[in-house]
Amino acid sequence: MKRYQRANFLMAAAFLLFLLTFCLSRWSPWQKETWLSVLYFLAQSCFIGCVADYIAVEALFRRPFHLPVGRLIPKSRKRIIRKLGEVNSTLLSRENMLKKVET
Repeated sequence: MKRYQRANFLMAAAFLLFLLTFCLSRWSPWQKETWLSVLYFLAQSCFIGCVADYIAVEALFRRPFHLPVGRLIPKSRKRIIRKLGEVNSTLLSRENMLKKVET
């Protein structure tokens, strides 16, 4: 299964879990139960996170919702990602972190 198919499957599963817990928290005999409130909160958080990730990936790497603007990251995204990795290894090197801790 490709990554985007797996991500879409996880988003659909998160939506179904959210829908199930929503219905249980509204129309079931366990409405006042603490465990159901916690499960509803977790399902809601999971679904919101999935939607936010979908929006971020769609806006960064594809046409953002078929609006007349282009991608936020151009076709040279591999070069940009490589440069970010170089910056990350420079800023967070062991020597730099030890110097910061000592001062």
